[in-house]
Amino acid sequence: MLHSSNATQRSAGLELLDEMIRAKRLPDNCYQLVEAYRTQRLKRTDAEEELLLKFAEPAKQETPTLENGLGLFDPAQRTPAIPPEFPDREVILVTDAARNILRSLDDLIHAHRATPVTLRNWDANEGEEQLLGNLNWLDTPLQYRAQTNAIDYLPLAEVWQNWCEYRPAELRDPDGLELLRAKVAFAAGEDGYSFHSHYFGFSGERILPWIKTLNQRLMVDIDDLKYPMLVRSLLEWLIFLHPPTTEIDFILDAAQFSLAAIREAIEQRLLESNSDSELSELSEIEPLTDDGSDLANQLNSLGLEADTLNQLAAMGIDAATLSQAMQIGAISHGLPATQSDDTFDWREDSQLNAWISLAIDYYLSNASAWTQAQFRRLWHLLCWRDRPHGTVPHWVVVENGGYAGYQMLPIDNQMEGSLKRCRPNLEQVLKAFTIGIATEADVLDCLIGSRFGNNFSELSALTQRDRDRTRHDYAFLQHNEFDFLYELVDRCRNRILEIESDRGDLPTPATEAVLSLQSVLGIPSVLRLMQNLGKEQFTRGWNYDRASKSSVFSHLIRISFPAPTDMPEDFAQQMRARGMDDRSAIELAVYAPQWARYVEHALNWPAFAEAVWWFHAHTKDSHWEVEQSIRESWTAQMTEYTPLTSQDLLDGAVDVAWFWRVYRAMQPAQWDAIHEAAKFASGGQGHQRARLFADAMLGQIQKTDAIKRIQSKRHQDSIRALGLIPLTKGKKREADILERYEVIQESCAARSNLVLNVRLAKSSLLVLPWKIFPAQRVTPIRNVWSGQWKRKPLPISPKVRSRSPKAKSQSVCRLTIAAFLT
Repeated sequence: MLHSSNATQRSAGLELLDEMIRAKRLPDNCYQLVEAYRTQRLKRTDAEEELLLKFAEPAKQETPTLENGLGLFDPAQRTPAIPPEFPDREVILVTDAARNILRSLDDLIHAHRATPVTLRNWDANEGEEQLLGNLNWLDTPLQYRAQTNAIDYLPLAEVWQNWCEYRPAELRDPDGLELLRAKVAFAAGEDGYSFHSHYFGFSGERILPWIKTLNQRLMVDIDDLKYPMLVRSLLEWLIFLHPPTTEIDFILDAAQFSLAAIREAIEQRLLESNSDSELSELSEIEPLTDDGSDLANQLNSLGLEADTLNQLAAMGIDAATLSQAMQIGAISHGLPATQSDDTFDWREDSQLNAWISLAIDYYLSNASAWTQAQFRRLWHLLCWRDRPHGTVPHWVVVENGGYAGYQMLPIDNQMEGSLKRCRPNLEQVLKAFTIGIATEADVLDCLIGSRFGNNFSELSALTQRDRDRTRHDYAFLQHNEFDFLYELVDRCRNRILEIESDRGDLPTPATEAVLSLQSVLGIPSVLRLMQNLGKEQFTRGWNYDRASKSSVFSHLIRISFPAPTDMPEDFAQQMRARGMDDRSAIELAVYAPQWARYVEHALNWPAFAEAVWWFHAHTKDSHWEVEQSIRESWTAQMTEYTPLTSQDLLDGAVDVAWFWRVYRAMQPAQWDAIHEAAKFASGGQGHQRARLFADAMLGQIQKTDAIKRIQSKRHQDSIRALGLIPLTKGKKREADILERYEVIQESCAARSNLVLNVRLAKSSLLVLPWKIFPAQRVTPIRNVWSGQWKRKPLPISPKVRSRSPKAKSQSVCRLTIAAFLT
């Protein structure tokens, strides 16, 4: 490959050598090949030079990983994940009083099920009156927290208040926390028990007694309630109206107790699973019979469903083979190991996490009520749940048929694969950092640490160009916290770009993170990306391989913007210094038109930027693949040049005056260069519309060709273009107009009257006739109306028929001309 005459193949060879050195595979031999290439291949491309720099700088030979944030932090500097121990004081999470409360409230609701009540609508106005028993929920009390009369929004408040005040002893606990214990029962949802045993990663595990015992220690079981969601809503209201004085400390104790119980149960189960008794029990199972008739009896102890067992039998897998496979982890979730997007473990189970989730909700709903000591306890619990080493299974990425997924490893295999993270959110991390219990490494880990898939949501939100929108999304941040956070975000973004800009054809560890970026700032960044893109084309529209070099670089170039201090003169100077040719600069301006003004200055072409925006405005493309904020900035830019709305333009309206203003300011060759690059303004074939309209106005399209396309293919844009082709001069002018009118009338007749009337009645089209013929200096109403009387009339709506003859004449004229653009 290094001796190929193709520069792309040579670059691929250098990249393979780089990968071998990173993997420590014959590094000395690889360096010798690189040095020989450097001395023998004197004429090299920019891409080859970038790759050779990696071999000259040993630091670039080190493989960056997301485990250390691409080298931005030391994982050892994060807050330690300390395994939780049981609290010093006794913690009781399940009581008879909590169970009795659920039944009592359910019975009380049933007794008042026929009572009419009224809830508030989304706009805070009273809604329709309904029977209590027909409701699915009540408004959450948190939305009325700031109001002194919050209780007025609770239907039948007196009923529930009296129940709460005069409860008998069997509905009360000595510590007064029975309502909290009852509320946690709804963590599993209204359907009650929904635990999945495979969350623990023990292969082939059924819902065994030890799992049930663990769950019963943590929360009250929901009996068969008739109104579960109403009971839940009432508990929230009663806790809101009568908050226990020690609720935060108790919830933290409960969260600590539950996590300690989970850790203890898993560690105990690991000890049991390593014993020889389980292996001997499985080995005694008889092989499957050929007909699979005895499946349930032979393998029921393995925790597999009947359908699964039949599938395995059909595959020729006997019990002995299955048992052995399950011991080594080749069977996951009771099925043969395959890739899966289901990467859940016990941290996703709502029941096991009921108390820690309640603690998080309490903090988010009223953070000011928490002391620093209380938040410190919560923070350390969250850190362990994020990195509970030894208690959750690891995952590996597997590929099958081009599809990448995840496969669970046995929980006792902690040496391979990756630990799925369950990080505290950004607000919690910054709160911990502010009070001095979290480190900068914790914040960087939240932004750019390793994770499954492309889920860098914080980095995505914080790299928006519109910082006002970001401040709205993160309203909890203070200004000084924003400044600190943006400094770290810039470090992350710069590091990601540094790694990704030097890549070859293979993805890098930064590839997933780079796809989450919403903006890249500065002239040097975009010019470096353009240079390293080389001869590859921009990606247009949807692309299957989103991690390919062209896709990633196209994404970065499209979200690149000039920095506030960047000037067009700087762009021109740096563009020439990097050797970028005019064609590449034009393609950049069309693909990312925010750079059009800078390219105009570098090329010294008058009206270049306006021409680029004209093509974008008249391209039939909604740019769904472009981030919304960028689309909005493009739309705002186009409104500076035309009074037409973006919807008018998308529907096919043409600003003729804008076109001629731009075209007459340029040289024909300059216009042709932009015309050639117009394909980069769309994700498909939408640019053909802009080209068609431009060619029509320049007389480069024959009227007969346009008519043929209309009649044979019913081509809508050709109907619009027919009104843009210059009119014949002299005596044949009126006949030319009449012929176009007849073609359009025939096209309209081919549609249903309903569609015709709807499209012609659009108010936006009534202003368009005056934008079709400004260069021809004709009065479209008079010319077409004179032809109207010579031929069969265009169908007129009932509203037009009812008008006076003069008004009818003007209306039909307008509708007739408007038909050129429908």
